[in-house]
Amino acid sequence: MAAVLGVRHVAVFLCVCAAMAPARAMADDDPPKGNDPPKRNAAEFSATGRTERPLQGGSDLDPSAAATVIDMRRRVRAEEGLDEVLVESPGAQATALGGVGAYRTLSLRGTDAEHTLVLLGTVPLSPVGGGAFDLSTLPPTLLDRVEVYRGGSPAWLGAGAIGGVLRLMPAEGTGKRARGVVTYGSFGTYGARADASLTEPNAVENATDGGHRSFAVAVGARHSDGDFPYRLDPTPLLPGDETNVRRTNADADEAQGVAHLRLPVGGGSITFVGLGYGRMGGVPGPAVRPTAEAHRTLTRGLAALGWERVSGERDAGPPQLRVAFGGSLSVEQNRFTDRLNEVGLGARATDDTGSRGFVRAATEWNPWRAAGVTGVVTFSHDAYAPSDSLAAPVGASRRETVAGALEARWSPRLGPVPFDVRPSVRFEGAFSRLEEIRAERQGEDRTPNTFAPTYRLAASAGVLPWLTLHASGASAVRVPSMVELFGDRGYLVGDSRLRPETSYTVDGGLTAGGRVGAADGHLEARGFATWTRDLIRYALTSQFQTVPENIARARLLGAELEASGGVRLGGDEGTLRGLVTATWLRAVDVGLDRTLPLRPKLQLYARPEWTGPGVAFIDTVTLYADVTHVGSNFGDAANLVVLQARTRVGVGAVFGMAKGRLDAAFSIRDLGDTRGQDVLGFPLPGRTVFLTLTAKTE
Repeated sequence: MAAVLGVRHVAVFLCVCAAMAPARAMADDDPPKGNDPPKRNAAEFSATGRTERPLQGGSDLDPSAAATVIDMRRRVRAEEGLDEVLVESPGAQATALGGVGAYRTLSLRGTDAEHTLVLLGTVPLSPVGGGAFDLSTLPPTLLDRVEVYRGGSPAWLGAGAIGGVLRLMPAEGTGKRARGVVTYGSFGTYGARADASLTEPNAVENATDGGHRSFAVAVGARHSDGDFPYRLDPTPLLPGDETNVRRTNADADEAQGVAHLRLPVGGGSITFVGLGYGRMGGVPGPAVRPTAEAHRTLTRGLAALGWERVSGERDAGPPQLRVAFGGSLSVEQNRFTDRLNEVGLGARATDDTGSRGFVRAATEWNPWRAAGVTGVVTFSHDAYAPSDSLAAPVGASRRETVAGALEARWSPRLGPVPFDVRPSVRFEGAFSRLEEIRAERQGEDRTPNTFAPTYRLAASAGVLPWLTLHASGASAVRVPSMVELFGDRGYLVGDSRLRPETSYTVDGGLTAGGRVGAADGHLEARGFATWTRDLIRYALTSQFQTVPENIARARLLGAELEASGGVRLGGDEGTLRGLVTATWLRAVDVGLDRTLPLRPKLQLYARPEWTGPGVAFIDTVTLYADVTHVGSNFGDAANLVVLQARTRVGVGAVFGMAKGRLDAAFSIRDLGDTRGQDVLGFPLPGRTVFLTLTAKTE
């Protein structure tokens, strides 16, 4: 009988997800579940929107945006990284250069990692001078939620990016609570973290004075030996000489912390966010040429202050006026030591420093419920000072960037059908002074200046209460980052002669939803096309290094699907939920008529999850499985090196005990020990086991 009931419930769940496609949108009195966006008041570093939209969409800021919002506040997993969270967004490809503590990046819709702008609230988190953000430097436990915007992003963020925007929202105070977490896992991995928050009891009443008082702080540390086994094949063309070896020089020690403070000031809300991160450890080489002594130390700090005021609030629809000001200061230090020339760039002992100052002003004015305008202006100053004690001195480089965005909103209702139309224009000017650090051109100065206007036109139509159609077209420009211009002193060699990239994107799709009885969920399907000029592509050298170069034209065609849903089972049988994402991509170098490297044609992710009552001293039990498939792709521009397809299966369990005061999370990643290699031939860990214990008070 139990088996029959289980099959029946699974069948009901699949039918609901596939045929009915229930919505993410929930009533105000329902708590967020799974990927549901939390409904809270907007603030500079907190929530995304203030009101319910009549249109189905992934973002309250812009219903036409292709967006995925992942709630992190009640998420309990065993030692989870941001890259493992982001697989829940279609079109997202996270790339890792190894195990715990290794460099990880995010690419959206087949674009490069540098095409994804990463924000902490509205503050840029990308390295000084731009470039790809290392996802491993910010644990998801420090966040309230993660927002992924694929393609065009809301004008309120003031951000333009070829691939899209990743917005990370820092954890803030929610009641009076404290939490401690310890983790132990494979390959000598262990760590601990703690967080606490405090919110004044009468937060709702004080919200009318511009916001409530809250404080949150989180700190953590982690160590990993990183000595996982992998299969070494020194001569791929000669079978029979494969051996099993262990990863060397892959140890990593890291510590991080975040603080978030909110106070009502001047009829508005002022927020402060402080973020610190440090890591030191070895720099392991590719599979066929491991290193023994090369090591790196990275230190990064950020302080951000913002103030926001909202007036003329409405029962439904956007506020009449919203004004926000913010600024931040970030610093970073990157030390790379390779005295034995194991990496292959010559003996090095570098100590590079960078800093960024950033200011932002934004306003949203909605004189009518159906029409409004948003304006944003930002300015940043980046300074980069390289130093190498084993080489001749090199001068500093700098870049000033000014950007602005202006968006109009028209939200009419034609009969029962609501519309949302958003035309916008954006400009960005970058003014640089660059001093070459490559040996063959050392001492050369360049002063490239770029001024680029871009545009976006997006529209949504709620043709049915549970179905919304979306369409958009946009252009984007990106100037080369400091990392692309100068390299990372390791496996990435820069080129200061790179030209800015230009792209044009069209996007269309639908979002559907509803709720029937005990079932709920979400469905989003979109297609997109991107054309890029002067695309910066990375070429792999014989020294296992990458060199950026401009190619004339590239074309990206793709489709993405996300379906999630859940059903409450009868009696005490709990809740069954599921998530499926799929991305199909065709990426072509038009000049060579070849597939762009490191872009798999197919990516799939699925996670079934069951939560129900426990037994004995266990209050609740959550069981889940993760299935990730990455299709085959090419590792070089000529399409001669084939990276084989990989399918990884993981399982996990979370046990709630002591009336919600204790959680035990257990996970096994890569159950079949698939292993494999990623970019630059770096081996990936195989089967990995983690155990996390969490003690908390509310």
